[in-house]
Amino acid sequence: MGVEKNTHSTHSCRKGAITVVSIGCTVSPPIASICLRAGWTLGTTKDWCIHYNNKAGDQFCGRCVTGISSLKKEFATSPVYCDFTKSKQMGRIRVKKTLEDYFLNANEMQPHVFELIRYLFAALCFHFDFLEEKLPKESKLRAYHPLCNAISNFEFRTEAKIAYPWTATEYTPQQSGIPFHSMLLVEIEKLKKALSEQTTTIINSLKEELDNCSIGGTEYRTNEILMEVSTIVYF
Repeated sequence: MGVEKNTHSTHSCRKGAITVVSIGCTVSPPIASICLRAGWTLGTTKDWCIHYNNKAGDQFCGRCVTGISSLKKEFATSPVYCDFTKSKQMGRIRVKKTLEDYFLNANEMQPHVFELIRYLFAALCFHFDFLEEKLPKESKLRAYHPLCNAISNFEFRTEAKIAYPWTATEYTPQQSGIPFHSMLLVEIEKLKKALSEQTTTIINSLKEELDNCSIGGTEYRTNEILMEVSTIVYF
């Protein structure tokens, strides 16, 4: 657009992000959640009464800031996570051991902190190709060779995935911050998927039944004709 990045400040980024959050849909996150995310005061009384009572709205804000339109079914996408559907327990153990090797105090971490690190590790693996192309050569992440080697591991990269509610597995994290109108789009997508699968099943069943009756081939009603012939009495 002809605008130099150096002309933007943190205030410009914050104002732009809040603009995206508030005008993306007529059903936008609550104004209280928007103000809290932006660090703006709501006034003394509202700050005391509303500050800690709107977690769902805050999660909604977080999803909007990603840039995905809440008018699309993709708004319900999950964060990047490690899916162990194929590798099962062995995959979980492998990831846990790898992170424990690279974080010396991993055993002393609180479980929720270690879980956060696991999600961050999955995100790095998922975006490996992008990071490999865009990350500056002098980046500190590139300088940490053990972690880079783990991220470049093909098995880890194939296990790092995102999912939608209609493609979720038992390892997909529970979704949060999804507004009701986006969930309606998700339900429509689930219905389309089920209808498509049902149509395929019906077609295959019908084809099998037609084949059993030899309809469409040279053997159509052959068995019935043979039965009729066998009952003929010759004099």
